[in-house]
Amino acid sequence: MKIKLFLADDQYLMLEGIKAILKHEPEIEIVGTAQDGHSAINQVIKLQPDLVLIDIEMPKMNGIVATKYICQYMPDTRVIVLTSHKQPSYITQALQAGASGYLLKDSLVEDLKRTIRSLGKGYDYVEAKLSTKTVKRRPIISMIKYQKKSVYLQNITKAFINQPLKANAPNFRKLLLILAIF
Repeated sequence: MKIKLFLADDQYLMLEGIKAILKHEPEIEIVGTAQDGHSAINQVIKLQPDLVLIDIEMPKMNGIVATKYICQYMPDTRVIVLTSHKQPSYITQALQAGASGYLLKDSLVEDLKRTIRSLGKGYDYVEAKLSTKTVKRRPIISMIKYQKKSVYLQNITKAFINQPLKANAPNFRKLLLILAIF
């Protein structure tokens, strides 16, 4: 089954570049685009994609506010923030708004593809190079996946936590990601 992806970025060249990069990926189908946050919300509700790749800096409504609305009205649609902002405050705001992934625009093409595939399989993702800059005292947890009623955590420092944690709260994985940043 293909991952239905929606793109939102105010820069036309960025949208076309991502479309060109992902055009030949057999498991990814781009179902629509928008160049502002308000249009992104309307199109996502209409098209019901699996994933939304959204920029933060956009006219009419920024990507963080749009992410909050998308996650509120389309809880089965997952959001990846693709931005140039490296500051921890942006990461935290994006995750609190409901984003399941955070990736920098200067990432490698393979990182973009891997992130889309990971979120399509139910994982959350925060780019490793961001976590090393934002987290000094404790390592960040970069991927979380629900399996039955447990959550298994994978640490980006290659140390694995093998004990399942019960996911009693609906936003448990988001909470873990936010806590891992600090």
